[in-house]
Amino acid sequence: MNKMFNSSIFFDNFNLHLADYIDILMNERKLAFNTVYNYDQYLTNYGLFLSGKVKSLEEIKPRYLIQWFADMLISKKVKPQTILVRMSMTRKFHEYLENKGIVGFNPSNGIRLVKVDDNGSSIHKIEVNHG
Repeated sequence: MNKMFNSSIFFDNFNLHLADYIDILMNERKLAFNTVYNYDQYLTNYGLFLSGKVKSLEEIKPRYLIQWFADMLISKKVKPQTILVRMSMTRKFHEYLENKGIVGFNPSNGIRLVKVDDNGSSIHKIEVNHG
């Protein structure tokens, strides 16, 4: 199997679970349409990023999340406050996958962005707690 085919299989599987998660956000949690749309768009991009790195949801490791967030920080195209919101979205999606038994662990556990100031206008570093 070539890498492109593996990426497509991963992304199709990712999207199936994402569709279920989006459905829960809309119908059970009753989030606003714009909020759900933002979740869907952001997490779809996250899935595309992962599709070139892993073959299954179980293979998602903390290092991929660190790279994902570090790339956003380095590019400076995304505001720090937006990165914090996206980290929360990512963490909640992984919590959903773990709670449903789709994956055995949440790779976002122990990863946090450290703000330099109280208003969240800048991020100093990414911290990882291995414990």
